Amino acid sequence: MYYQSIELYEEPRQQILPKLNVPEGEPEMSSFESAFLCGVLRSVRPRKILEVGVAGGGTTAIIMQCMELLGEPYALHSVDLAERFYRDDSKASGYLAEEAKLHLPHANQKTYLGRLAIEQMEDIGGDIDVLVLDTVHCLPGEVLDFLTLLPYLRDGAVVVLHDLVNNFRSQNRKRTRYSDAATATKYLFDSVVAETKYFQEDPTAQQRGGFPNIGAFRVSQDTRENIATVVSALSHTWLMLPSEEQLRIYRAAIIKMLDEEAAWLFDSVVKMNRAILTTPMVPSKAEMGYWFLRKMVGVPAFDSRAHKDEAFIVYGAGTDGMKYMEQLLEEGVDSFQICDKGKSGQELFHRTILRPQDLACVAEKDIVIASSKYAKEIYAELSAQGVEKARLYLAY
Repeated sequence: MYYQSIELYEEPRQQILPKLNVPEGEPEMSSFESAFLCGVLRSVRPRKILEVGVAGGGTTAIIMQCMELLGEPYALHSVDLAERFYRDDSKASGYLAEEAKLHLPHANQKTYLGRLAIEQMEDIGGDIDVLVLDTVHCLPGEVLDFLTLLPYLRDGAVVVLHDLVNNFRSQNRKRTRYSDAATATKYLFDSVVAETKYFQEDPTAQQRGGFPNIGAFRVSQDTRENIATVVSALSHTWLMLPSEEQLRIYRAAIIKMLDEEAAWLFDSVVKMNRAILTTPMVPSKAEMGYWFLRKMVGVPAFDSRAHKDEAFIVYGAGTDGMKYMEQLLEEGVDSFQICDKGKSGQELFHRTILRPQDLACVAEKDIVIASSKYAKEIYAELSAQGVEKARLYLAY
């Protein structure tokens, strides 16, 4: 069989998280994903671990607890470009790791913030046994990180990749340009030549048919000799362009291990993506409608979780509206009515679709505009009916 499985190790997460003041969304790995990562650690018994992408530090805490339970001497180096936790800038990136150390007498971990991972390697050094990549998920992201860090990995090292299918996860049903582009780790996983790849069904992810959001591979000499396959993965369109200084740093680190052909390939993909990402994109009518209402009028996005028990109206039963209402029902939000000019009187989700003029009878309810294509027209129509701006929201 092409892929191998890892024996899951659940105890580290179960032991450390109850001791921490963990906010919603941390750790960013699910229970299955944490157990997979800890299974890798138990299998490899690493002396030196490099974690790139820290966020709040929940996964860092789990790694430390895992190594504590294994009773092995280790050093964990955790790197994040962001100095502040992106969900709460009152806290430093990795703050939960510092909290965890109060409960782990043998913890040996250091956090490095504010610079690219490759810029920290002079202090961290080589002979890395396990590399955990969990950063921006969009190209060039983890692919560039891996290319720069490969020389610091020993042969036989295991690279763990999180968010392999972040673009398909249920919470990303609110599709954005970012969520659709969250494919960097999957491109890396599929393109790298490796001695072994670890990949197995996630029984908790039945909405994806069990397709896992985490995987790993073992580095070999073949990985280094065929590194051009990873460079080629960068030819997919990038979501973001690193600064010119960052690109210079990346290139200086990567070019040293590439032959002439692979070096040409790297320079070409950078040139192509620089050209496309510095060319203004012509927005579609749909994008312009939402952009106008959000930026120029100040209509906010609707927080369905905050309004879970309140009655509201979804205006729009087309493609956008259908996806949005399916998402609401998945989240357990069932307190909405539906309005659509072209489908009034029809039944949808066991509800009779209202006419726009029926909204006068529900004057106290908030209205969520769920049609990107006709967002401006719907807003103008509701405003003409005297609907207060304070009652209007955008689905996305």
